[in-house]
Amino acid sequence: MKITDDYSGKLEIWAREGKAVRMPRITNLPPFGHRRFNSYAELNAWKQSRLDELLKQGGAQWTK
Repeated sequence: MKITDDYSGKLEIWAREGKAVRMPRITNLPPFGHRRFNSYAELNAWKQSRLDELLKQGGAQWTK
């Protein structure tokens, strides 16, 4: 078995390389803070409202 086929081997390679890669960021993410919800239905309704607001802005805009 090759080291790239083994999950632990992949972690070993990534740790050995130690190269940090910049991830893209969303610039127009709707604001949200700490919230508590009484049910999953309430949580899902809140998430849907955040997604609807993001869609009104034209979708996610990514930067490097």
